[in-house]
Amino acid sequence: MRRPSSARTVWQEKSFREVIFSQILNSPQTLPHRIKFYLYPLACLLTLPVLAAPSVSITVTAPVASAGADANLARIYSTQPWLPCTKTNQSFGLAKANKVKPAATTLPSDQLNFEITVVNEDNLTASGAAASDGIMDNHLYVFLVNPNANGSNSQFQQAWLAGGSDAVFPYAQIWVVTNPAFNDNPASLQPYSNITEVDPAKAIYKPADSFLGSEFSTTLFGAPMLFDKAARGKRLPQGPWLITAFLVNANRAVTLSSAEIQNPQYWEAWDAKPFILGTPFFKPNTGSGRGPVKGACH
Repeated sequence: MRRPSSARTVWQEKSFREVIFSQILNSPQTLPHRIKFYLYPLACLLTLPVLAAPSVSITVTAPVASAGADANLARIYSTQPWLPCTKTNQSFGLAKANKVKPAATTLPSDQLNFEITVVNEDNLTASGAAASDGIMDNHLYVFLVNPNANGSNSQFQQAWLAGGSDAVFPYAQIWVVTNPAFNDNPASLQPYSNITEVDPAKAIYKPADSFLGSEFSTTLFGAPMLFDKAARGKRLPQGPWLITAFLVNANRAVTLSSAEIQNPQYWEAWDAKPFILGTPFFKPNTGSGRGPVKGACH
């Protein structure tokens, strides 16, 4: 009996190529080949090394109930981390409408939290081969920078001999943050006249082999840095400051010079954040800061 013209055959529904491939793929004999066909590229993807993207992030904030977080002062400055550095409950602003006074309970608690978050990487062995060996590749460095210090090493040395770290403020451009758990320097802040005086091998905050994994976060000094006490902090000069943190490949750091460490071309990742102590001007002639250096933030 002749099939009605409205009926469609398989050959009309599918092309010749589609039918042939369908028969081949549905054949029991081709099942192992089909499995290999789909699993082989997946296996290739799974065996590719996962390359971590190194990164560094810094957050600078004034803790709640500290002078820099005073709600009465918040309206006279922007989001820049700022500490008033006043030793008494002094007011800001001469016009009556703008005159504000910090809450007495917050003074003189000038404090800042320095939070650092790092993503390290494990893509190289100690010999430099491109392979994972279970040890992170990069050292972490953390510096505080005072751009207004004059950086004179001769004056720095004379001041150090005369009065130690409290006397070198006008000359110390670099304050290296060190961690006693990872090196032999017990100081939390070590001053240097300028970057060329820093030995990269002795200025590491966290060595590559001390990372327990690729992700790391910390609060510097273990708590807010206190600018009104010598313990867990320094009576640093008033003015603009910068905190910078960067990752340097451990193999490269072995031969890195003091001049090279200041060049971001030698860093794997980095971040920097500004903060202001008292005033944006360095060591004002008039100021209420206490301490051995006139104009210091307490």
